[in-house]
Amino acid sequence: MKPALATILGVARHVPSACEASLHAVERGRITAAEIEKSRFSAVQVEDTLFPADMAVGVARELTRPRADDELRWCLYSHIHYQGQPALWSPASYILETIGKPAAMGLNIRQGCNAAMISVEIACSLLASEPGKTALCLAADRFNISGFDRWNADYGIAYGDGAAGMLIGDRHRSEAVADILAIRSTNAPFLERMHRHPVPMNEQDVEPYDIRATKKRFLAEQGTLALTTATRTALMSLWAGIQSDADVRPEDIRYLVLPHLGYTLLTENYAPVFDLPNATSNLEEGLAVGHLGCADAFHGLRSLFESRPRPGSLALLVGAGAGFSWSLCLVRFRP
Repeated sequence: MKPALATILGVARHVPSACEASLHAVERGRITAAEIEKSRFSAVQVEDTLFPADMAVGVARELTRPRADDELRWCLYSHIHYQGQPALWSPASYILETIGKPAAMGLNIRQGCNAAMISVEIACSLLASEPGKTALCLAADRFNISGFDRWNADYGIAYGDGAAGMLIGDRHRSEAVADILAIRSTNAPFLERMHRHPVPMNEQDVEPYDIRATKKRFLAEQGTLALTTATRTALMSLWAGIQSDADVRPEDIRYLVLPHLGYTLLTENYAPVFDLPNATSNLEEGLAVGHLGCADAFHGLRSLFESRPRPGSLALLVGAGAGFSWSLCLVRFRP
């Protein structure tokens, strides 16, 4: 197997203490029973106190506290939703100031729900030129601080609150908990129309949280197979590249970490791409957590660490987000 691109020094997450069951959402009229039957979400996480960047601060402190003050070089922060502050505010800078790491550089990555996976790829490239430094990749969102309807704003997806992150080091780190063997991303820019109104509008005229309206218009024009075909094509290309990059076979993969999308979306758009006879997936966990915006992959990877994976076993992380972009990351667990 080829050398690692980078190492993972730790993975952490903030899990809210509250959740909302889908049955309760149906009883309240927030979504229909038929839609829940199709998506199969059982519940979503709900945060009622901490705002997104403050959830991320807790994650960042857990990951960086044991390490030297001058080691952290970058903080890459991803989100898709309102952060509780004006648009010009920089949550990445706030996180660095709050955790006492002002010498590091903060970057805010906005590329849909795949932003955190893209941040990992960026971090791997940055660390290749600065060995001895680390990069903190964080993601956080909370959906009950605006007019966003976590159950009904989108098709086949229920949104949960939470934060998660990964501390990445260069490939020579002996104290790492895992290795990043390969990571690839690709995009299909024509799919940006799924989230764009046909003509620009003044801010006060835009309904910012109605995802269904723009998607419905796109599907009426392009057909329902446009996203499915683009997704399968992109993931197949990425998966072939990952196998070549790391010299792995489908039967070598032990864990598949999928984004927390609805059951129908995953089984129609994602599962057919991967024929992994020895792998288990996090599909059921995602349906009990909700789509966390950018944090799904980090959240799923943390669950794997808590399950004490076998040393040397491999996990394939899958990311996807509006834009449209997709990423695959191959991780090997250390003892």
